[in-house]
Amino acid sequence: MEYVKPLTIQEAVSALVEFGDGAKLVAGGQSLLAIMKQGILEPDALVSLSGIDELKAVRKAEDGSLVIGAMATHDKVMRDPLVREQAPLLADTARRVASTQIRNMGTWGGNLSHGEPGADPPAALIAVGASVEIAGPDGSRTIPVEDLFVDYLTTDLNHGEILSKIIVPVQPANSGAAYIKHTVRDDGDLAIVGIGVRVTMDEAKQKIAEARIGINGASLTTIRALSAEALLQGKTPDDELFAQAGVLAAEACDPLDDAEASAEYRVEMVKVLVKRALKQALAAAK
Repeated sequence: MEYVKPLTIQEAVSALVEFGDGAKLVAGGQSLLAIMKQGILEPDALVSLSGIDELKAVRKAEDGSLVIGAMATHDKVMRDPLVREQAPLLADTARRVASTQIRNMGTWGGNLSHGEPGADPPAALIAVGASVEIAGPDGSRTIPVEDLFVDYLTTDLNHGEILSKIIVPVQPANSGAAYIKHTVRDDGDLAIVGIGVRVTMDEAKQKIAEARIGINGASLTTIRALSAEALLQGKTPDDELFAQAGVLAAEACDPLDDAEASAEYRVEMVKVLVKRALKQALAAAK
């Protein structure tokens, strides 16, 4: 097995192209190494991103948006003052990821690229309207984070491409956000259901100008509940409206049965947690 440690994004892309389908990227290694230990995957080459300093930075762009490098660890996102100021929902979500050891090693770019449907960051990133920049042999492209996930453990990363950064726009005025997850044991588990929401009120703070809802764990991929968002827009918020949004969000889900929860249970939890998260976000917005 070859081990390559490039110093630039372009060098990493070139290495992926050179070694072909047998090459795998290593970010924090928290998912890849576990799969390799089980003998499920035996790459011909490992291309490490640990030597690319620009992927580790968290900074503010000229337009005011927050840029999180793909190699930023969960711990860094949790503690970074810029993240806590501009997108506190992301800092709070990072705190809920796995254990201290995994937060110290695991990265947000690796988490998104793996495509685990129960992972925490995707739903929160959907809520804040984030997008991802992807570098590849033909240059870079940017897509909304919800478009990254195409199937179970499958993302819209083509051969030779690297998720290089996460871009979080400036959050609208009169906005509040929340992330709630339900697990078997504690916050360190993958989400049976995780709900990320943002509610933006109008200037009078009487009606909902916009709502965004991301859902982890209740489908083969993280999804965005567009029909529930549309229901909320322009309405005066109350418990009944939020309950209706929960029902629409649940209808958008297509969960599987597994050892931790049945599909029916997951659907019911979506209804409950969407309503609860919306109430929390509304309180923050007001």
